[in-house]
Amino acid sequence: MIDQKGEVTDIGIYIHIPFCPHKCGYCSFNSYDRFPHLIPAYVDALKREIRDGSGLIKGRGVSSIFFGGGTPTSIPVDNLTELLELCLERFLIREGAEITIEANPVTVSRSLMSSLRSAGFNRLSLGIQSFNREYLHTLERSHSPEEAVSSFEVARSAGFDNISSDMMFGIPGENLTGWERDLERLISLAPEHISAYNLTVEEGSRFYTYLTRGNIILPGDEAEREMFEAAIDMLTASGYNQYEISNFAKRGSESRHNKIYWRNEEYLGFGAGAFSYLAGERRQNADHIDAYIEGINSGEGLIVSSERLTPEGTARETMMMNLRLMEGVDREGFSRRFGIDPYTLYNDEIDDMLSEGLIELDSNRIRLTRRGLIFSNNVFMEFV
Repeated sequence: MIDQKGEVTDIGIYIHIPFCPHKCGYCSFNSYDRFPHLIPAYVDALKREIRDGSGLIKGRGVSSIFFGGGTPTSIPVDNLTELLELCLERFLIREGAEITIEANPVTVSRSLMSSLRSAGFNRLSLGIQSFNREYLHTLERSHSPEEAVSSFEVARSAGFDNISSDMMFGIPGENLTGWERDLERLISLAPEHISAYNLTVEEGSRFYTYLTRGNIILPGDEAEREMFEAAIDMLTASGYNQYEISNFAKRGSESRHNKIYWRNEEYLGFGAGAFSYLAGERRQNADHIDAYIEGINSGEGLIVSSERLTPEGTARETMMMNLRLMEGVDREGFSRRFGIDPYTLYNDEIDDMLSEGLIELDSNRIRLTRRGLIFSNNVFMEFV
C-alpha cells in the first residue's frame, strides 16, 4: 500500500474560454464557433465561479494562470482584463508568475495586444500550426501565412517578450520538406517557446469523419517519425532545449503551467469543461456553455464527473506524466512523495523498457531515450 505524502506546492489556474471565430476540422477541444450572444452571461458565470473557488486554495501561492480555449482573444478584451483582475484580487499570485493567453493570429491587433500586456498578461501562445497556405487551408485555419508573421511583430511591439507558437506536423498532403520549411520560417521569428505537435485525429472531430470516409489521407507513421526527428534536430541546433516530448524552449522559457500538469501537481480549472485536480480529487465542469451557465447560476449540476485517486493510481499517473519530461522521473522526489523508489515499485516494467532501449536509468533519474521519445506511447501503456 502506497502512502502518498502531502507536499504543499504552488498551484496553477486554468481559465477556459470556449468561444472561437471558427472551429477547425481537426479540433476536438471544448470549443464553439456559435453562441456569441452567450459571451456576457458566460463571463458573469466565470467571475462567480472564480469568486467561489478562491476559498478552495486560501493561502496557497499561484505560480501560473493560463487562459485557453477555444480562442480567448475572440471575446471582448475588457472581459479578459476583468477576469485577470479578479484572479489577481482573489488569489495569492506569486511575484513573476507566468500569465498566458492563447490567441489565433486572425484576432491579433495592436490595440488588443497592448491592452492585454498592460493588464498583466506576460506570455502569449500563438496558434500558428503552419506558414504554408495549402496546409492552413487543409487544417481549416482562418489565418493566412502573412497574418501569422505579422502577429509576432504586433505582439513584440506591444511588449510581449515571451511568445510561444504551436506548430503541427503530419498534416494531410504534407511532406518532410514542407515541414522543414515551416520550422525554418518559425525559427527566423525567434519565439521563446515552440510546441511541435503531431496531428492527432480524434473521434468527434470533422477530420475523423473525413478520415473514415477516405476524404483525407495522413502521411503515415514512418513519414511522421521523420518529421518528429527533424523537429528535434532542427530546433535543438537552433538553441531550443527539448524539455518535453513535443515542447522546446529557449533557456528559462519553459511553460511553467504545463509543467504543473506533467509533474502531476495540483491545479484549479474554471469554465465550461474545465478540469481541476486538488486534494487527490479530479473533477470536471459541465462542458456545454448553456449547462455551465445554468450550473453556476443554480448552484447545482456544475460538476459532471469526479474521481478520487488512490495513492497507487496517483503514482502510476505521476510516472507516466513525469516521463513526458526530458528530466524524467526524479527518483528522490518520487520516494519523498510516495514513500518508495519508483524502480522498486515498477521494476518489471522498467526492466522491460530498459531491454527495449526505451528508457535509461541512473541513481537519480528515469528518463526516455531518443528511441523512447519516438515510441513514447509504448512506454506510457506500461503505466495505464
